[in-house]
Amino acid sequence: MAIFIDQCKRLEVAADLGAGGRFTLSELMGWLEFVYFLPSKLALLLPDGNSALSRYFELDCSTGTHWGGALFSGVVWVALLVGVSFAWDGRAARAEAKKR
Repeated sequence: MAIFIDQCKRLEVAADLGAGGRFTLSELMGWLEFVYFLPSKLALLLPDGNSALSRYFELDCSTGTHWGGALFSGVVWVALLVGVSFAWDGRAARAEAKKR
């Protein structure tokens, strides 16, 4: 069952590449790469493959998995982690203030 229909199959990842029932290091690296590039892959789902926007920016199936996608994904992950960190610190400060 497919949740997202994408002509480039950006959101597909294999759970067991060797089909041997064992989890290998190469599969772990594939999953880590998939999770890291997920923000750029999700952002590329917005312009449709046949839209004028994707033709103008010359987007194709390999777009978002090279250095540009790595930079974009890195910025998104850092911003997300910083936001969670600030939210967690604020929550701890409010809990401390309630104790007093």
